[in-house]
Amino acid sequence: MTKTNRFTLIATILLGVLLYTIIRFAEDLNVAWDGGELKTPPAINPTVDNGQTPELPRIATTTDLRVILDRQAHTGIDASAMIAGYDAWSDARGFTGHNRLFAATDSDQSAAVPNVDTAGLRTLSDAGDAAASQALAANRVFNDLFGAIELYRLAAEQGSTFALLRIGSVLAALDTAGAGHDAADPEQRRRIAVLAEQGVDNSLRLTALGYVLTAIRDGGAPTIDYPLLAWLDRLQESTTADERAAVCAWSERTLLDIARARARLQKPAITTEPPPVFFAVPDLEDRLPCNRTAYPIENLLDLTRCTMTPVRNAEDEALDLYLCLSDSKTKDLTGPDT
Repeated sequence: MTKTNRFTLIATILLGVLLYTIIRFAEDLNVAWDGGELKTPPAINPTVDNGQTPELPRIATTTDLRVILDRQAHTGIDASAMIAGYDAWSDARGFTGHNRLFAATDSDQSAAVPNVDTAGLRTLSDAGDAAASQALAANRVFNDLFGAIELYRLAAEQGSTFALLRIGSVLAALDTAGAGHDAADPEQRRRIAVLAEQGVDNSLRLTALGYVLTAIRDGGAPTIDYPLLAWLDRLQESTTADERAAVCAWSERTLLDIARARARLQKPAITTEPPPVFFAVPDLEDRLPCNRTAYPIENLLDLTRCTMTPVRNAEDEALDLYLCLSDSKTKDLTGPDT
């Protein structure tokens, strides 16, 4: 076999591995953060007649959630409006237009993106539409990976939290495929090296983790679920304490850079308003690496108008159900001041 043919074969194998790995990471991103100390809102823990706490309600579907919300109808809660409010909050941060309280599609296409051609998406992207930039990026992943990363970064600067997770998945796939070391194309090696140099300690693996943590800092509790935590564990399982500190510092700086870019685009720099209803994984501060460094992940969401109820999901995993209401409705839920 000639040297040229061997390089071609290696490049073909690497491309196949890369595409498979990207698809696998995309399937893992059924992302629903927090990390800093949540000022825990008052919990709604109904009791039975003997004063004992009953079994926690299990919420596996939208119907189950509606049942819980309808029990609070006397306070003025509108289940449909709260679920729609979550969808709008999630969609504005780059997630799909589907109900991400329970499931996510692998597509970057959002309900907010009209069914337009590439030229139309470019026009919308140039006008600052994050969903359009994200859709363009998704269309480029398999034929212009580096262009896709640039578009995902643009989408993040236009307001998308999900785009940060996508960058993390692509960089992790590149690292897994070993493309930076074995790519036959010198230009590809150069561009991968540039990506690494722009990240954490010239490492695609650490930079991938950095983008995931940036997304966690940006999105807050509503944007993280157990699959995302499992992916985070896989990304950091081989890191040292010094590497984790470097990644946490980098993710903090990166979020500030993105916030400044959003401000220049007249976009909200960082989200502080929570959705009206969402699930959160309990005790997240025990699961996130940065809280044991000098760069902890702070809770940026204003939860002062939220109440929390412990529930369980379809897999019998613990979740906290948050309802974020107006001041008057919060008092109705928690009872009079004592």
